Amino acid sequence: MIRAILIEDQSLVRASLASILTPLGVDLVAETSYGAEALDLIERHRPDLLILDLALPDMDGVQVLRSLRLQGWAVPTLVVTGAATAFRLKSSVEAGANGFLSKNASPEELMEAVRLVVGGGRYITPGIARECTGHITSRQQRILEGVVYGLTNDQIAAHLHISRGTVKMEINALFQTLGCADRTHLACEAAIQGLVTQPRERHPLFKDAI
Repeated sequence: MIRAILIEDQSLVRASLASILTPLGVDLVAETSYGAEALDLIERHRPDLLILDLALPDMDGVQVLRSLRLQGWAVPTLVVTGAATAFRLKSSVEAGANGFLSKNASPEELMEAVRLVVGGGRYITPGIARECTGHITSRQQRILEGVVYGLTNDQIAAHLHISRGTVKMEINALFQTLGCADRTHLACEAAIQGLVTQPRERHPLFKDAI
């Protein structure tokens, strides 16, 4: 059973999360509305997971994460928020969050995120970063996937049946949209923000790429 602490100031949301998580094997060992109580609760219960809202009455959830890091605690943390912005997403990940989930997510997505985060992985709601950081066209999305999979511009161009110059132009546009300086940064940012989640071997266009 997964032992979790829930920090959420809305009682209705806490009850809703509990009704979803408890029957599926998550034991909410402690709940609170206040971020300042996080450290004490973690020291007392030693949970497998921290489920954290960002909009708390006493401090921002990102501040909670930074405070825990300063104290040397590295509890797997899933941020569940109704205020999904690019700044909050990036700030949460930089502060140590392992997952970032919208409160509009389905129960199935919530449990998938919980299992991934507890298992040492990372989960960010697919598309949440795309909505926050600007418009990415369908062609740019395919090119971004090619970059993440480690393909060269020539390989991407061949798979998408476009010119190498077009690939280069679109990658430059992606640099601006996602605030990146080079391909490595772009690939890392796409992975961190959950813009590319499908494994290459399952991708209809790039699964056979070498």
